[in-house]
Amino acid sequence: MINPFFPAGHATFTVQYLIGGVVLYVYVAYTQMVLARRLGILMRDAWLAWLPFANIYLLTKMAIREWWYMLGIFIPYVNIFVVGFLWSEASTRLGKNPWIGAAVVLPYIGILVPGYLVITTPPIVGPSKRNAVEVE
Repeated sequence: MINPFFPAGHATFTVQYLIGGVVLYVYVAYTQMVLARRLGILMRDAWLAWLPFANIYLLTKMAIREWWYMLGIFIPYVNIFVVGFLWSEASTRLGKNPWIGAAVVLPYIGILVPGYLVITTPPIVGPSKRNAVEVE
């Protein structure tokens, strides 16, 4: 029997959104982990990019800010400014224009910013203590 409240194409549409969400999550987590490593954050702490909420804490460490900045991300409208500020600070540490990092809050363009920062920032060769930040 055909259920009129659940059309056949709806299931396919839902699966496509789930796959797209997983791909997007992997992309953002991987680029944040690579950027954290390039900023000198130790690998044992850079894996926090893969954990929900812990990746926000890692972003504060990438920007060399206190942990309580992540609380602003949970406040509506304030979160846009906090995320833009943290990414602009991280891009400044990478030697890029702070407006590039702040562009992460723009619709459609913002998802490209972490990838751009990974592509245009040279990797660290060997152990580097110049920007070493250990997550407490």
